Amino acid sequence: MDLKTKAILINVTILATLAWKYYTGLPFFIAAISAVILLPVANITMALMAKRNAAARK
Repeated sequence: MDLKTKAILINVTILATLAWKYYTGLPFFIAAISAVILLPVANITMALMAKRNAAARK
């Protein structure tokens, strides 16, 4: 699975989870702040792990 596909799956999963939490009663502001924090952290972590794995394969 390539990096772009993984990023899309991670982001959709985070957004779906936050949408569900908002639907079940989480205030919108908290869901928005969570998204602003979680999405970049997840993407940066994924990119760093991909870079680390690529370096380990060489």
